Amino acid sequence: MAEGEGQLTQGSGILNRLPVTYAGRLENASGETSLEELVAAAHAACYAMALSNVLAENDTPPERLTVDAGYTLDNEHFKLTALMFPLWYRSSARCPQS
Repeated sequence: MAEGEGQLTQGSGILNRLPVTYAGRLENASGETSLEELVAAAHAACYAMALSNVLAENDTPPERLTVDAGYTLDNEHFKLTALMFPLWYRSSARCPQS
């Protein structure tokens, strides 16, 4: 599978004819979004929303929460091997004292 290309469109229309290629997926071609990047971004967004909810429930809501998405890919077996979510958090809430 050294070649191939197509387009990705999903229901809401946010992704409309997003070009996907073999090179963009496994060779990190510049300017192309890979399917693995989309998976990592979706997981990072879900993680950020869940963490924000937990922080708010503990009276330490974030003023700003930034989560980056990263991944590693096993090109030989065509699978994601790790998802990484470094985060930055800022809140004006005081830490509870014990």
